[in-house]
Amino acid sequence: MEAYNHEQPSEAEAKAFLSKRLAGRMQELASAVDDAPRRTVVALGILSAPPETQNVHPHVNYRVFQDMEFEHLATDPAFSGLYGVMTYTSGYAEEETIR
Repeated sequence: MEAYNHEQPSEAEAKAFLSKRLAGRMQELASAVDDAPRRTVVALGILSAPPETQNVHPHVNYRVFQDMEFEHLATDPAFSGLYGVMTYTSGYAEEETIR
């Protein structure tokens, strides 16, 4: 499941966005595929450098938003038993994001 999520302007909006965008998509997948989380690898975009970037709000720390994405995958019940997580793609990420 690919998820290229751009940061949101506030923490509350980010939580709601991730709930809909990540957990909502996993729930849709689970309704179509038996044991979906155990058969799924989530690919999160780490695009943080021009020209391709998800870092769209200057007043928001993009790395904090990324941390929220990983925390959401680790704690939301929709992802219980998730097979794996990966990031895409380091070629569009600034050095600090990769670290």
